[in-house]
Amino acid sequence: MKKLVIVALVALVTGLASADPASRMAAFQKATGGTNLMAITFGMPSGTRTNTLKELAAAGFSDDAVIATGMRQVIWWALDADKAPMSESFVDKLLAAESSNLGGTPGHHLVTQVKSAIPLDQQAKFRKLFLTYLKEQNNGEYANQPVRAALLVDKTIGVQTYPGDTSVLKLASIEELVALRLAPELRTSDEATLILEKATAGAKKQLRAEGKSFVSYTEVVGGVTNVINPLTAKLAPVVEAINAPLMIGIEGALATCGITVASQNGNRAAMQAPSDGWKNAILDGEVAPAQQAPYLAALKVSLGVEAYNAMIKAYNGEK
Repeated sequence: MKKLVIVALVALVTGLASADPASRMAAFQKATGGTNLMAITFGMPSGTRTNTLKELAAAGFSDDAVIATGMRQVIWWALDADKAPMSESFVDKLLAAESSNLGGTPGHHLVTQVKSAIPLDQQAKFRKLFLTYLKEQNNGEYANQPVRAALLVDKTIGVQTYPGDTSVLKLASIEELVALRLAPELRTSDEATLILEKATAGAKKQLRAEGKSFVSYTEVVGGVTNVINPLTAKLAPVVEAINAPLMIGIEGALATCGITVASQNGNRAAMQAPSDGWKNAILDGEVAPAQQAPYLAALKVSLGVEAYNAMIKAYNGEK
């Protein structure tokens, strides 16, 4: 047993040692013959950033020199030359270098460009950088959505995707999605469908626990054949709660599907606070039609479907 432990440690040390900068210099010499073809080596037009690349070669392609270029092409090239994963030492140096750029030149965007090269178990170290990056993208779309931005970043950490990939919300728990839908933020998306999908999965398990099937069946009553879908009755309270103002009743509705979520009253209060202001901004014409979508998506949650539709009719002058 002791010998196995020793062998494992030796293998680990050997793996880390393979990322020696010397291998990068050797790869560079092989690819360029030591000429000024560095730009071509890194996939850039000949002559681009010649001085930077000369300094890089002179430094022997050390981790510090590679990171200091601030160029994703160089980092990817170095890792390819290493033929080894990004070492923890490299990770920490990259984190320190990019963190120093916060509040200044947006050089920290580099970490999103090489995110997939960062070992999954090391990505949590970059959470602040990923969050800052996300809030600066798409004309600041997430700058005023701290709850959504945080959840998106947290769900991208440890998986091979980029900060801001909304598909990762499928990885969120139903409680996280409910809290997100009740966040006091303007938004252009709605988590209702994802909540219903997860509730459906829970309802199927709950029906099985009750000794029932979720498969539709026919039932003849008074000579009339009816198709019965067990899921419909199970999910009806969930659909009703999703359509209700501030999703009142969602906790109990999900409980019937075997899903437990904490009380959302705190989140409801937080969303209720700005709701009247959103509504008045629309009805008073303070928000141009082209900018209304984020308000309307939030109001559909805070007002509920019926009150929301009534507001739309009032806005359009309908009776």
